Amino acid sequence: TMKLFCVLVVFSVIAASLARFPPSACRLHRKMVTDAGDNTAFMPRCTRDGDYAEIQCRHGWCWCANKAG
Repeated sequence: TMKLFCVLVVFSVIAASLARFPPSACRLHRKMVTDAGDNTAFMPRCTRDGDYAEIQCRHGWCWCANKAG
């Protein structure tokens, strides 16, 4: 009915926007770590724009990173 139609439209819009704006390298890295289920793997920090954050830390050690990682 109408609710189902609205849900389908919303999902179509989301799918279209994802196709135009593929996930960034940082977000893909995070997804890969999450999907692997390895809680010992490094989980990068990403900016709102999807770039790697300037400061990355793990186990108390921090380092500088550029937008590409």
